[in-house]
Amino acid sequence: MKRSILPRKSAVRNWLLFLIAAAGSWHTYGQTTIEGRILSDDSKAPLAYATIYNKTTGKGAISDELGHFQITVTSAQDEVVASYVGYLKQRIELQTGKVKYEVKLRENPAMLGEVEVVGTWEADWFDLLNACRKRQSKIIKPSKAYFELHSTLDNAQIELVEGYFNAEIQSYDLIGLEMKAGRLAVQASGERLFVSMESSRAVTMHRLFEISDVFPDSPLLLNRKQLKIQYSISMSKRFVNENADTVIVLDFVPKKSQGRLFSGEIWINASRKNILKIEQHCAAAQRYPFRPLFPHDSIRNIDISITKTFREQGSEAFFNHVDFSYTVDYQDRKSQKYQVHTQAVLYAYAPDEVFDLPEFHFSSDSIGDYRKINAFPYNDFFWTHHEEPKVSDLRQDNERFFQSPASITNKALFTARNIFEGGAKLLQYPFVAWSEQRIHFREFEDGSVASKSFNNQAFTSDLYRLGVKIFMDVNSFGDSTNMLTATIFDPYESRYRLPQTPVALCFINIYFDLMEIERRDLILEIAASQKHISEIKQAYRQHQEHWSALSRRYFNEVQRGENLENLESWNQRVVAHLGIDNMAILGLKPSEK
Repeated sequence: MKRSILPRKSAVRNWLLFLIAAAGSWHTYGQTTIEGRILSDDSKAPLAYATIYNKTTGKGAISDELGHFQITVTSAQDEVVASYVGYLKQRIELQTGKVKYEVKLRENPAMLGEVEVVGTWEADWFDLLNACRKRQSKIIKPSKAYFELHSTLDNAQIELVEGYFNAEIQSYDLIGLEMKAGRLAVQASGERLFVSMESSRAVTMHRLFEISDVFPDSPLLLNRKQLKIQYSISMSKRFVNENADTVIVLDFVPKKSQGRLFSGEIWINASRKNILKIEQHCAAAQRYPFRPLFPHDSIRNIDISITKTFREQGSEAFFNHVDFSYTVDYQDRKSQKYQVHTQAVLYAYAPDEVFDLPEFHFSSDSIGDYRKINAFPYNDFFWTHHEEPKVSDLRQDNERFFQSPASITNKALFTARNIFEGGAKLLQYPFVAWSEQRIHFREFEDGSVASKSFNNQAFTSDLYRLGVKIFMDVNSFGDSTNMLTATIFDPYESRYRLPQTPVALCFINIYFDLMEIERRDLILEIAASQKHISEIKQAYRQHQEHWSALSRRYFNEVQRGENLENLESWNQRVVAHLGIDNMAILGLKPSEK
């Protein structure tokens, strides 16, 4: 994951996003949204990241760091339950027309006393943790997931990243994320932008029982001998839950090397050998999944906290949510120092449900949040109308930040002006949406280009590849269906190691234009037939075969632009459909060699 401070070269553009907000009503599409706070009945303190689950709809939500929550219900008869590890579950008594609730959870009363274990803990605790490890399920389960990230500097928010994903969950671990939709906003601090490029990917890199080069160790990663040497462990709580299972809480503290070891608590269902929750903290961490974007910048110190909760399904436990926060002491190339705090939350809120994902394939799992959001056109329809849960909906913090005139959002950050000025440093290889502006490949960093002397066609063809894709996402809300499309140049599937002559640039841009023509033809066909979503998807896949055949024909006929007669023929096709004469723009004539 990259953390960077980016000089701000372009002016901030003002954006105001008007959202359509449905009033709370039991009759709007047969459902409404209730909201409230989850508190401890004893201390009245807010319970951060408590789980609220609607058993009737099968969907859940979590409270934010101040205990606020929102969840959708269909009627006052829905069974909605609030839960928090160590507290008794409580059903929220819904009332027709009531949308605000305060829920107070009581600590489990069946406390069995506090026990300090001295001298004999090693075998008992290691065997229990090892039993939890061995009981991990090998089944991979899908779920809808919501990701939210906030960064602050001097107590002022400077960054927001939001995304909805299809998650793959294997036991305690989140092993994969596929983006449905994402958005981001950043605000400058002085002349700087601070960005967290790949935080959701960093979340998936943390595995409960796997040693990692980028995270400190915990007791779950050590063998019996290492556990005895590295940690002091004690049992702070023991109680019986509502299912008559014995739950214990283990506190663990490193004996030394604290920068390479987490401290924290583990909540374990000792009866079923399932981990229910783990809190991990490491100050001055020596291992972390972050690095500066610019080589002359440095991370001077980083404190990390990771809290994970798990839901029991039958006799097994599965990932539920992670709260991943970190404070970075950052020094730029001018020795200016900054302390940035980031809090990220990822919640798998709808087990066994998935989104209908956009038609767009990323070639690598290493592509981070900013690049994925850069690749997808901003989906106004989805963000305005979706009924998926968030963490901060009640306070509308995200909307205020995203709508603020001081915020640069992905609607503006990745436009041609920004991406080729300040944005070019933010994303070295950006995805580029088609426009009437012409594109070109940058020369390699060492300034080298391939020689013109290559004559072997097979060898020459290995030196270039043009990756152009047609993005499509289809969403429905009520009686409305929205189809969003764009023609995208994919830098991760493109290369051009030949001289970038006017002929080569003409060859590249005509191909991009041809795919834009195909996108427009697809839209016209679908609009004329009024297809359903499944039929729209089928039409897209049928067109993919045509696009592949068209690409092969174009590459064979024009020979990277060396066959100017054929290039002129394709150029005329672009002129006829788009009104763009690439050969004229680049000063080419058909007779040129």
